[in-house]
Amino acid sequence: MRALAGFAVLVFVALAYSSVAAGADSKPKPRVFVVDRTPLVVRGVSFDAGERVLVRAVVRGGARATKTAFASRSGVFGMRFASLRVGRCAFVTIHATGAHGNRATFTQMPPLCGPAS
Repeated sequence: MRALAGFAVLVFVALAYSSVAAGADSKPKPRVFVVDRTPLVVRGVSFDAGERVLVRAVVRGGARATKTAFASRSGVFGMRFASLRVGRCAFVTIHATGAHGNRATFTQMPPLCGPAS
């Protein structure tokens, strides 16, 4: 019985160590988010260094725009859509697709607007 308990502790320690080691080597997932809505400014993080990123901005029921950015050495990019103004009550979705296969999507829902239905 004592040997079984010792073996169980060994297995637990080995599993804990392997998950910590795997987490230390893994890179965070790419993310994209809205910095400002008027004009629309977006920022992406955790892309590959120098990766070309195609960014699509979609305002629900309104305008759409597509631009290309290159991630910095640290995997960050910023982009301004001068022609897009996202109203306070509008939904906006950002899709970022990197040339190396990285992807990120962000949807910003507006606060409750207008009269209740």
